[in-house]
Amino acid sequence: MEPMFKKVVISIIVILITYVSFSQDATINISSEEPRLKETLEPTIDIVSDSMKYEKVMIIPFDPKLYMSDADRDISKKTDLSANQIKYNFRLGLAHTMYSQTIKKHPTIQMYSADNKDIQQDLSYIYKSTGYHYDYVPENEEKPKQSKPKEVLNQIKKRADETLYGSKEQGGTRIKDGQLHSVDYSKDRFMNVRILNPNMFKYLSAKYETGYFVFINQLDVKIAPGTDYRALENEIYQREIKVHYTIYDQYGNQIYASAAKNYFPSVMNDMNMIIKGYMPKICKEIAFHIPTEKLPKVVQEKREEEQKQADEQVKELDATYNPTQR
Repeated sequence: MEPMFKKVVISIIVILITYVSFSQDATINISSEEPRLKETLEPTIDIVSDSMKYEKVMIIPFDPKLYMSDADRDISKKTDLSANQIKYNFRLGLAHTMYSQTIKKHPTIQMYSADNKDIQQDLSYIYKSTGYHYDYVPENEEKPKQSKPKEVLNQIKKRADETLYGSKEQGGTRIKDGQLHSVDYSKDRFMNVRILNPNMFKYLSAKYETGYFVFINQLDVKIAPGTDYRALENEIYQREIKVHYTIYDQYGNQIYASAAKNYFPSVMNDMNMIIKGYMPKICKEIAFHIPTEKLPKVVQEKREEEQKQADEQVKELDATYNPTQR
């Protein structure tokens, strides 16, 4: 009887171990509703004191997976570029334009480089340390001020565009699956970034002396909301460029998050014209929300000298930029 009793006890223990193990696995699966970092391999670097305040701004381009466009077919006909080439050229163009607008007031670091393996590794680390979720666009947000003549010209252009292409700011009717659908655009949403690994800020700020981080979360190039179906039939309408973005400081505090937009006519399918003509306004709006701190006179004079060098660098970038290359 004794050997039989031992076998029964061993069987019971095995069953209990299997049950507990299964229960733990089930609990892990159920609790993982939000994206979480499974494994955080921290790069090795000496972390400076939390009291150290940096000035530089880091521009982080959008993950190539977060690109949505219904204009690629028309752009491809014009440029003979593939859909993948178009996506990466928009990514490069947006990153370059954001850099050009930001460096006017801040020393800026561009995290887009096809050649620098160190930057590529850090950019991959950033993508692994972040997730995304939808938020509502802030209401009554402050926008960059324009000079009076430019404001008047923009109002005239806006009325002319709405006459030709229809209004972009209100709901409207679209054709979907052969049926007319009314759409309410009163509540606009954007893709916000979620920080899964807060240690990322300590690592990046120490390595690059960065005080602020501008995350370009997503790029949309789509038919403007509220476009009338007759404009679609006539193939004369407005497209919307929508850039989703979030600004953080070096301590992991979210400073601002929203979406910036601009519009261009559907007949415009030249990538150079789209990037150089319509993205600067968007990037200027994003840069407007980056905090600007008053600097000591000596530091300000040094910054002005650096600014002159930066302006020359931007001119060189403009001269060498080629939208047919990644």
